[in-house]
Amino acid sequence: MGLTRQRLDALGRDLPRILQDYRRRVGELFAEYVRGELQKQHTRGTNLYGERYPRLKRGGQPMLDTGELMYAYVVRVTDSGRLVIDNTSPHTIVDHDGRHTHLPDERGMPEKWKQKLAQIRAVEARKLKL
Repeated sequence: MGLTRQRLDALGRDLPRILQDYRRRVGELFAEYVRGELQKQHTRGTNLYGERYPRLKRGGQPMLDTGELMYAYVVRVTDSGRLVIDNTSPHTIVDHDGRHTHLPDERGMPEKWKQKLAQIRAVEARKLKL
């Protein structure tokens, strides 16, 4: 089945909108996943990179006192599909020893997140109507 000139013209007109919709859908699905991962790290007791949080001297679950930090994450997607992560809690600076990180640091996106993003992109690419 070949593409006709009319179909190519239509694709040329529609492609920017199709790609913008694709980026938005991928961004929204990935943001939902990231929100869950950011919250789960507090109940798992491991940071985003799978490293265990140091045990508390007073006992209890590390990084989970009131739950305020856990539920204060703001994950949004810009119009271009870029993910922005922030935490609105005043307790976001928990320690400077590098062992209490709860947001991505200089190591970049965790490998698990990269795999999930690739999976989301693949599923959404198959749905494209070209």
